Amino acid sequence: MVKNNRKVINFAYNANGYVNQDLDKGIKNITYNYLNLPEKITFGGGNEIIYLYDALGVKRRVVTKVNRDDQYNPLSTTGDIEEEYFEFEYYNTDYANNYIYQQEDMERTILIPNGYIYSNAPNV
Repeated sequence: MVKNNRKVINFAYNANGYVNQDLDKGIKNITYNYLNLPEKITFGGGNEIIYLYDALGVKRRVVTKVNRDDQYNPLSTTGDIEEEYFEFEYYNTDYANNYIYQQEDMERTILIPNGYIYSNAPNV
């Protein structure tokens, strides 16, 4: 992309060749763990996605930190706004083999070879 006769770099890579910044998608920073799996993705406005893995690299939990301020565009990369001005909500998604549990309303998903089974019933 060229802007005002200057080349704007939208992507940045780390020493291992993985993307650690993608301004087109509003990603300010991606940090990786020792297995080169994404550990934390930081967006504008303090929004984050945090991945937790076991020792083998199997994803066990995803924590999503979301800015509750509707006036701020979470994908905006302009301006450095301090995080303490925002209220955040946290959402957890847990992974256990073929089961996926989402925090809100205890939604459950069971992965099967032909697709998935979805349920948000409390006694299933």
